Amino acid sequence: MSDHLPVLIVICPLVAALLVPLAARLSARLSRAVTVVASAAALVCALASLGAVLDRGVWHYHLGGWAPPWGVEYVVDPLGGGMAVLVALVATLV
Repeated sequence: MSDHLPVLIVICPLVAALLVPLAARLSARLSRAVTVVASAAALVCALASLGAVLDRGVWHYHLGGWAPPWGVEYVVDPLGGGMAVLVALVATLV
């Protein structure tokens, strides 16, 4: 699970974007809860990714298991990890 933390930073809000309209049909309170949980999950993943990057160095994640130049590479470095934490923190607080 920890190998996929960089991608989960992006996946959590995307899944929430699909679930919030469905939850809003049931209850406005439920849709708000889904939003807060997804934002908090993205924040936790961003913090864990930043900790791993600061501990072990730059993190290269090959999406779909395909190495470049054939596949897409998602790279998390200390600056990008810090920005991900900042964005996730602001999203959670808002």
